[in-house]
Amino acid sequence: MGIEAIVPLKSLSSTKQRLAGVLSEVARQSLVMAMADDVLSQLRSHPEIDKVSIVCGEGWSVAQFADPHLCLWQESALAVKGLNSALTAALTKAECESVLLIHGDLPFLQRVDITRVISAASRVDVVLCPDQTSIGTNALLMPRDTPLALSFGERSFARHREAAMTLGASWEAVQASGIATDIDSPEDLSLLSVEAAGLGGSTVMWCQDI
Repeated sequence: MGIEAIVPLKSLSSTKQRLAGVLSEVARQSLVMAMADDVLSQLRSHPEIDKVSIVCGEGWSVAQFADPHLCLWQESALAVKGLNSALTAALTKAECESVLLIHGDLPFLQRVDITRVISAASRVDVVLCPDQTSIGTNALLMPRDTPLALSFGERSFARHREAAMTLGASWEAVQASGIATDIDSPEDLSLLSVEAAGLGGSTVMWCQDI
């Protein structure tokens, strides 16, 4: 069916502020870049993902990533501001039949997690992947032209679920550990170590350097 993965990345200067008490700005930025690199690596290597794009705030450039052919949209170029507005604008530029919106701070993401989400899409219109608390949404897969109002942010899982039901769209929640495990709080940092099973290579290198 053709799937385009779109990864939103906040402005580097304002990223991961909840970690400011335990990590310097440089360390936070390098962590975000490492996690994004791991997510993008898994997406690029998946046989059912046809295109990978980034929509980002200031501070990012294609040169920061291993793939020079990566499609990168700046919020400023899209004439929007904020996560949901940027993603909505990016959807209008997507080229594939379906879109996978997935966060970039998922260092434990594995191919099997992505495959589970794609498999669910053969059964329903909208696939929602909650975070560890089942409160937020860390990934969403749907046909590109689905008029679903994007509501990423606090308590987004319930809003996305209700939006799908309002549309009369069938939906399914997929619990995938590599998608559920994001790094947002100081407590989450305890999950990151060079010995952690399934941790992406770039994030492992960050752990070694920190």
